[in-house]
Amino acid sequence: MTKYILHGGYMKVDNALNRGFFNEISKGLKEKAKILIICFARKENEYKEIFERDKKNILNNTDSKTLQISSASKDNFIEQLKESDAILIEGGDARQLLETLKQYLDFKEVIEGKVIAGSSAGAYVLSKYFYSNTEDKIFEGFGILPIRTICHYNGEQELINRMDKYPKEFRLIVLKDYEYEIINQ
Repeated sequence: MTKYILHGGYMKVDNALNRGFFNEISKGLKEKAKILIICFARKENEYKEIFERDKKNILNNTDSKTLQISSASKDNFIEQLKESDAILIEGGDARQLLETLKQYLDFKEVIEGKVIAGSSAGAYVLSKYFYSNTEDKIFEGFGILPIRTICHYNGEQELINRMDKYPKEFRLIVLKDYEYEIINQ
């Protein structure tokens, strides 16, 4: 079974919801579990800072003292995925992230059976359809999860109405900033 943790965005803010999200990533993992942080939705010069922040947040919100956390590299990405027990997909530019991940044909198969956490753009790429806040458009993700997703939601009924034009067999997930939802599949 794969555990998906979808996050509404703004993981960098220290609050109870975000602490709960980071705790869920490591919850139930074995000792010496490996967590991979993917920052491909950001500019490359931001990877190190974002990785360090996320690593600190995971370590500060877990009981495990033996987690091994690393940053994803485009050069040996599939191998890193295979070795990981959990994966955190950072937010940022959803279309950039989607285009980067499409280069790795095994991506969908390799993440099966792991803990997959995605914040904003990270949640979007897992979805069948998603609303891009930055582009004010609806796009198609990988469809790994049969859902339609809106992150950074602020109560805009118009967004719900727009997303309702897409097949309703795909459950609608609406997440405000900091909120998260767990899907076991």
